[in-house]
Amino acid sequence: MDFCHTIESIDCELAVYRKGFLNIRLDLAKGLIVWKDSNHWSNNFVRSMTFTEVEMIRRLMPDLCAVYTPDCSCPLTGKDNSSRPDIFSAAPDDDTTAVGSSWQILLHSGDECWCIKGRSQQNRIWRKFIRTIEQISRIPVRIQ
Repeated sequence: MDFCHTIESIDCELAVYRKGFLNIRLDLAKGLIVWKDSNHWSNNFVRSMTFTEVEMIRRLMPDLCAVYTPDCSCPLTGKDNSSRPDIFSAAPDDDTTAVGSSWQILLHSGDECWCIKGRSQQNRIWRKFIRTIEQISRIPVRIQ
């Protein structure tokens, strides 16, 4: 079975210069969402997801898995994936001139980790992913 269908968890981070960061972990195997906001600790939470919500995330996997290209070391595991030609990419249609913010999505399956990065919060892949997270969490993905 290919990596895309065996993803166990997803970590995403939005960082905005001089404003903070937001970390969101989606544990698809356990059905949990973990939310950490650097500016508002009272917004941090762990919440369960329904089977339907987990399936909403899983339906996004083909889009996420379609945009990776070579050269990545997984920041969380430190594992060097540079021998794999299919692990990392800057998302297509990302505005590389955007300054002040960056985002990253890490896809985990077993001991493998794939990452997708970008700068523009208007990137098509990022927006689609974040809209789904906002729908599931019922909280906007924004840094105030």
